[in-house]
Amino acid sequence: LTAATYEPANELSLDTQDNAKILKSRGVTILHGVDATQLSAALGTRKFDAIVFQFPNTASRESIEGTTANHVLVRDFLLSATRHLSLSGRVF
Repeated sequence: LTAATYEPANELSLDTQDNAKILKSRGVTILHGVDATQLSAALGTRKFDAIVFQFPNTASRESIEGTTANHVLVRDFLLSATRHLSLSGRVF
Protein backbone atom coordinates (compact mmCIF):
# COMPACT_ATOMS: atom_id res chain seq x y z
CA LEU A 1 0.00 0.00 0.00
CA THR A 2 1.28 3.44 -0.91
CA ALA A 3 -0.24 6.71 0.32
CA ALA A 4 0.61 10.12 -1.09
CA THR A 5 0.04 13.78 -0.34
CA TYR A 6 0.31 16.75 -2.64
CA GLU A 7 1.85 18.84 0.12
CA PRO A 8 5.54 18.46 0.97
CA ALA A 9 6.19 16.76 4.34
CA ASN A 10 7.19 20.04 6.03
CA GLU A 11 3.77 21.60 5.25
CA LEU A 12 1.56 18.85 6.70
CA SER A 13 -0.75 19.53 9.62
CA LEU A 14 0.05 17.85 12.92
CA ASP A 15 -2.90 15.48 12.48
CA THR A 16 -1.68 14.49 9.02
CA GLN A 17 1.84 13.93 10.35
CA ASP A 18 0.43 11.70 13.12
CA ASN A 19 -1.64 9.72 10.60
CA ALA A 20 1.41 9.26 8.38
CA LYS A 21 3.42 7.92 11.35
CA ILE A 22 0.68 5.38 12.12
CA LEU A 23 0.54 4.28 8.48
CA LYS A 24 4.34 3.94 8.29
CA SER A 25 4.34 1.83 11.47
CA ARG A 26 1.95 -0.54 9.67
CA GLY A 27 4.19 -0.90 6.61
CA VAL A 28 2.58 1.68 4.33
CA THR A 29 4.87 3.61 1.99
CA ILE A 30 4.23 7.35 2.35
CA LEU A 31 5.12 9.82 -0.42
CA HIS A 32 4.87 13.60 -0.12
CA GLY A 33 4.88 16.33 -2.73
CA VAL A 34 3.16 14.10 -5.31
CA ASP A 35 1.42 15.81 -8.23
CA ALA A 36 -1.44 13.49 -9.22
CA THR A 37 -1.21 14.76 -12.80
CA GLN A 38 2.43 13.63 -13.02
CA LEU A 39 2.50 10.36 -11.08
CA SER A 40 5.51 8.96 -12.94
CA ALA A 41 7.72 11.58 -11.29
CA ALA A 42 6.98 10.00 -7.90
CA LEU A 43 6.16 6.40 -8.84
CA GLY A 44 8.57 5.68 -11.66
CA THR A 45 7.22 2.62 -13.47
CA ARG A 46 5.36 1.04 -10.52
CA LYS A 47 2.00 -0.54 -11.30
CA PHE A 48 -1.02 -0.84 -9.00
CA ASP A 49 -4.20 -2.90 -8.96
CA ALA A 50 -6.10 0.07 -7.53
CA ILE A 51 -5.53 3.81 -7.41
CA VAL A 52 -7.80 5.85 -5.15
CA PHE A 53 -7.98 9.57 -5.93
CA GLN A 54 -9.56 11.80 -3.32
CA PHE A 55 -10.55 14.61 -5.61
CA PRO A 56 -9.65 18.05 -4.20
CA ASN A 57 -12.36 20.30 -5.67
CA THR A 58 -10.60 23.42 -6.91
CA ALA A 59 -13.67 25.56 -6.14
CA SER A 60 -13.03 27.51 -9.33
CA ARG A 61 -15.38 28.01 -12.25
CA GLU A 62 -12.75 29.90 -14.25
CA SER A 63 -12.22 28.48 -17.72
CA ILE A 64 -8.88 26.81 -18.49
CA GLU A 65 -8.29 25.33 -21.92
CA GLY A 66 -12.02 25.85 -22.61
CA THR A 67 -13.21 24.00 -19.51
CA THR A 68 -13.09 24.26 -15.71
CA ALA A 69 -10.03 23.63 -13.56
CA ASN A 70 -11.81 20.63 -11.99
CA HIS A 71 -12.26 19.05 -15.41
CA VAL A 72 -8.62 19.64 -16.34
CA LEU A 73 -7.44 18.17 -13.01
CA VAL A 74 -9.52 14.99 -13.37
CA ARG A 75 -8.54 14.57 -17.03
CA ASP A 76 -4.83 15.01 -16.34
CA PHE A 77 -4.97 12.69 -13.31
CA LEU A 78 -6.67 9.94 -15.33
CA LEU A 79 -4.12 10.26 -18.12
CA SER A 80 -1.32 10.01 -15.56
CA ALA A 81 -2.91 7.14 -13.63
CA THR A 82 -3.34 4.93 -16.69
CA ARG A 83 0.44 4.53 -16.85
CA HIS A 84 0.42 3.03 -13.35
CA LEU A 85 -2.45 0.57 -13.52
CA SER A 86 -1.88 -3.15 -13.77
CA LEU A 87 -3.67 -4.94 -16.60
CA SER A 88 -6.81 -5.38 -14.49
CA GLY A 89 -6.24 -2.22 -12.43
CA ARG A 90 -8.98 0.27 -11.58
CA VAL A 91 -9.24 3.90 -10.52
CA PHE A 92 -11.55 4.77 -7.64
